[in-house]
Amino acid sequence: MARAILKFDDREMAIGEDATSFGRTAENTVAFPDNTNISRRHAEIEFKDGRFVVTDLGSSNGTTINGQPISGETELNDGDFITLGNSVIVEFVLEDETPDDAEDDAAGAAQSESVAEAKTAESAGKSSRMPVILGLTGAACGLAIVFAAAASYVYFSGGGSTGCDATARIVSPLNGDVISETTEIRVEVKNSACVSVVRVMLEGQEIAQLRSEPYTAQIDPKEHPDWANGRLYGLSVVLEDAAGNKLPQSSRDIALQFETKKVATPTPTATAEISPTPTIGPGPQVTLIDIQTMTARTVGKFTGASFKYNLSNPEFLKEVQKKTGEYSAAGGYFERAAVYRDTINNAFVRDKNLDPSLGFLLAMSRSKFNPEKQGANEGLWQMSGDFATANAYNVVCPAFNLSETTQECAAKVASFYLGDLMTAFDGDIVYAVAAFGKTPQEANEWKASLPADRADFWKIITDQAQREQVVRFFAAAAVAENPPKFKLKKDRSISELYPTVGK
Repeated sequence: MARAILKFDDREMAIGEDATSFGRTAENTVAFPDNTNISRRHAEIEFKDGRFVVTDLGSSNGTTINGQPISGETELNDGDFITLGNSVIVEFVLEDETPDDAEDDAAGAAQSESVAEAKTAESAGKSSRMPVILGLTGAACGLAIVFAAAASYVYFSGGGSTGCDATARIVSPLNGDVISETTEIRVEVKNSACVSVVRVMLEGQEIAQLRSEPYTAQIDPKEHPDWANGRLYGLSVVLEDAAGNKLPQSSRDIALQFETKKVATPTPTATAEISPTPTIGPGPQVTLIDIQTMTARTVGKFTGASFKYNLSNPEFLKEVQKKTGEYSAAGGYFERAAVYRDTINNAFVRDKNLDPSLGFLLAMSRSKFNPEKQGANEGLWQMSGDFATANAYNVVCPAFNLSETTQECAAKVASFYLGDLMTAFDGDIVYAVAAFGKTPQEANEWKASLPADRADFWKIITDQAQREQVVRFFAAAAVAENPPKFKLKKDRSISELYPTVGK
């Protein structure tokens, strides 16, 4: 029997030859009831003619595979990333065969069900294949996050052999909230007559017992000072009946961040230095879901179907989210960038045939379009004159000067250098950005040391300076291409400066 796995970070969902539908309404196999970016019937995966295919069902916001929009049936390959409505990213993993012991396990599980439960199921006359209702979930250790934009609630399903069909949802706080002051926890329980106690769990530790409606409690970040470290922690609930039986629960927490003290960010030591700047938090409206969506769009500009990345790593997304605060504080970037529009487009697109966005996003990342010299680095791309000369990039300029007013020389040097890095990594934007500051020879040597599967870049790239450059690139891109999201009313999307005719 054909079998595949849908992966959401460390979370997995097995699918077989039956059709698997995605949408906003409950009749779908996987439902996102609170995600307005997802259509009522959005997309469907099915097994046809010996292969898995995905079909967009006429959704409003579309479906992409590895950043490429699809129409009609599109074959899925192992490792493909499916994006639904620019908000939910699912990795497709193909398994050649069903594990030999799968049927035995299933049979054993079936035999363990009580006769009473079997009769109840039979009398109900309903399929056991219930919709999966997804929201943003997480826990700091073994964190499993499903990024579903605008998902306001997380549902906890009861039922099973206890006969209690109570369901609970955490109404407040919301997924991804930053808890900086005493906050009310509000749990809504349906069919609560059989529920004796609602236990509120924070990272697996009980913090409240709720025995009557309304089910509310308070959470004070001052009680957990050690958790104010920028990581995400899981808030969940456990329902118990009068006999003390824990009601079966879907393992869905909501992700919270605590903020009670400032955490110092170490200054990286990069080959091509980036002057340290204070970390400024993003506006409260920019969630991890937003960051993931923006990052996926940026990656899609460069990779097409050539490279696939794990863009769900919560640590990476949190670092990008934090760094966007620094770039959103650099308002006026559009006006500064517009001065160099033709210079950047000529050097990067006309002369080197690079992606139209690369020169702008890298300049935003490294200088915020302020070409003043900082330490040994200078120009829009903050490169060292000694580095450029040592690697013969200075010869592309009749009069070599990275700080001259027009920035034409700096643009030529940067475009030739970035072209070499992109060539070294076969167009892999993430590793090319991480390698900034390496000579072309060093970049090739580093590439040779990398594993064949480089999708999980945040685990592979362990050097702090290289991680910093990747984080800065995607944070800068998020702000520069989405200024309204960061309350930058006077700035416009940097994409307006890209040439109308690209590569």
